[in-house]
Amino acid sequence: MIERHETATAAEEMHDVESVARESLQEAREAVRGLRRGRLSAELDRARDALEAASIETAVRPNGPLPGELEGILGFAVREATTNVIRHSRAHRCELSVRSTGDTVELEVRDDGVGARETQGDGSGLRGLGERLAEVGGTLTAGSASSGGFHLVARIPLTRTLAPR
Repeated sequence: MIERHETATAAEEMHDVESVARESLQEAREAVRGLRRGRLSAELDRARDALEAASIETAVRPNGPLPGELEGILGFAVREATTNVIRHSRAHRCELSVRSTGDTVELEVRDDGVGARETQGDGSGLRGLGERLAEVGGTLTAGSASSGGFHLVARIPLTRTLAPR
């Protein structure tokens, strides 16, 4: 027969295990959020490295510091745009620039590759990026540039109060 003392000890140990599990889950969530909200300057550096590793000449024009929420969303946009340039563009040159224009921050990515091809369709990456920007009052314009290549512009109002993701 199990004594009362053993039952109480087992219950206490289970409570401790549950507490540690909850804390671990919270720490994991915070780590993932931190990864998603990487600093924009670090994302631009990674983009430059990845593009240059793919033999694409790269020019990066960063902006000054932005609110953390904006950096996270624009960092996501930089990753998506860089992936598309490397996978689809056949570009020799790519320019990434971030600038504040009045009450808006803007990421512009331009390459000299093949532009948007009809066979590519509406990729889920750009569609997802457009949706994510729309959630914060932003816009995405992407397509073939009149001078050739592909041109992407992501805009987010600086005055927008962003809810944490």
